[in-house]
Amino acid sequence: MQIGRHITNQIGAALLEVVIATTVFATVGTALVIAVNEIGKLSLEVHKEVYVSTRLQSILEENSKVPDIREGELKTKPDDRGVVFETTVEPIEIRTAEDFLLPQMFVIKTRGLWMENGTKQELTAETYRYAPMFRQ
Repeated sequence: MQIGRHITNQIGAALLEVVIATTVFATVGTALVIAVNEIGKLSLEVHKEVYVSTRLQSILEENSKVPDIREGELKTKPDDRGVVFETTVEPIEIRTAEDFLLPQMFVIKTRGLWMENGTKQELTAETYRYAPMFRQ
């Protein structure tokens, strides 16, 4: 009976090693899937921010080159990605170092607003414009 007990102990030890190895591989596999999923989510967020940033720059360029710039606000409807763009044109007082007031200056502010994972996100860009700049 001594030999049978020795073989049973070896089979039990081998079975325990298989269970431990399976547990380790399952844990590593789960961690890898979670990591890849998080990388995918982060990639989508970065892609959306780049999209909003590019659109903000484009809208700012458009509005800063209007020949007859006027004070006002413009709000777009949500686009296919759920982003709303708001543009505000306001007169602004800018003074030089010698305290000279620069006339006919405007600030153009553009905001991109969207929802991401249940939280409100916002990206803003602005520029200044001398009103007569693009008049002919």
